[in-house]
Amino acid sequence: DDESWDVYYHNMCLLSKKLETEMHLGDESLYAPYIRFLNKQAKGQIPATWSNDARDILRELLPEEIDGLSNGVDWIDDHFKGSCISPFDAFQEHIVALVKQRCYDDALIPLWDMVNHANGPHINTNTTSWYDNGGIKVWASQLIREGEEVFASYDGCVDCSTTAREWGTLEILRDFGFV
Repeated sequence: DDESWDVYYHNMCLLSKKLETEMHLGDESLYAPYIRFLNKQAKGQIPATWSNDARDILRELLPEEIDGLSNGVDWIDDHFKGSCISPFDAFQEHIVALVKQRCYDDALIPLWDMVNHANGPHINTNTTSWYDNGGIKVWASQLIREGEEVFASYDGCVDCSTTAREWGTLEILRDFGFV
């Protein structure tokens, strides 16, 4: 419902502001190794941060709404610019995009952030719920050899509720910037 989305966007705004503070601190941040990693992430990975021309093309291809939300092209404009971030600050826009791409509900978890997405037999981790006492725990569900990627499902996770049934290519593109 609209109220739960308002809470979600409010929490994303708070997390974005916290991340902006830490990114400005750089190597002085308590989270400096993670901040260095985030600073290496390319801008423009998700559709909401693409150029106007690219977003216009995408709007022609997408339905008006996905999963009851705007089609994924304008969510930063609709929910953040002017209320949470400056409408003209590309750095703040990038931070909001990083939070959307990398947060687990309303938290950034540096090590979990390094886990890549897969479905099916490539998934090589299991987790407890983010909401369990003691927080999320992650472990290998099969042997992971040195140099192999670590995978979890972004849409089939323990806390994802109906996401696995409701999310498809468009939602993954909207939220994570890949297909």
